[in-house]
Amino acid sequence: MWDLEYSVLLDELKNRNPLFAVDERARQARELVSTIYESLPMECSGSACPIASRCPVSHRLDILGTRCLLEVREITERLAHYLKDIGLDNITYTDIQVAAQLTRTDVLIWRIEQLLSVQGLVVEETVVSGGKQVIRKVSNPLMAELRSLMKEQRALMDELMTSRRARLERMEREGRMERDFVRMLQQMSERAKGSVVIGEVALPESSEPNPLDGGQE
Repeated sequence: MWDLEYSVLLDELKNRNPLFAVDERARQARELVSTIYESLPMECSGSACPIASRCPVSHRLDILGTRCLLEVREITERLAHYLKDIGLDNITYTDIQVAAQLTRTDVLIWRIEQLLSVQGLVVEETVVSGGKQVIRKVSNPLMAELRSLMKEQRALMDELMTSRRARLERMEREGRMERDFVRMLQQMSERAKGSVVIGEVALPESSEPNPLDGGQE
């Protein structure tokens, strides 16, 4: 797959998830936040990329300066998962925006994790002490960025879950109201049928003589 022309490969990666291929609402949701594909991915720098050792296309000169295909793939997969979890039947504009922001945060976390896998959790730092340079090992500064992004990720997930819970509760209330309305109609229909039956019951013939026929047999 990675041997395709860049434009073809880019389109394939953006449509790779089956959700976008089969569900029109998912495609519309992705188009609504399509700017994420333009603004988020890193610019490919080939073998000079800090995570080139983890990239299957870092050797290709024809993709230099283009959007990172690995991050385009991550965007597609993560956005599709969020949209599927939210449920496209009752998705709202706000849900889509939260899903897009979660996707953005996830990809930034993925990027830092790739950098950490290359650089390591501990890095060397040079400081000057007593007129001498001292090299010491410290925690990778990217760890602080990672913790900040993970905190933001949790907040966005809480927001998404709160919105989802509110929507489910609203749907439950609406469903309960609809069931009550249907039950009321059924009861009215049954009462109406009972009234018709009563109205159709024949009254027994009276044994008393009819005064209008003069008492004659």
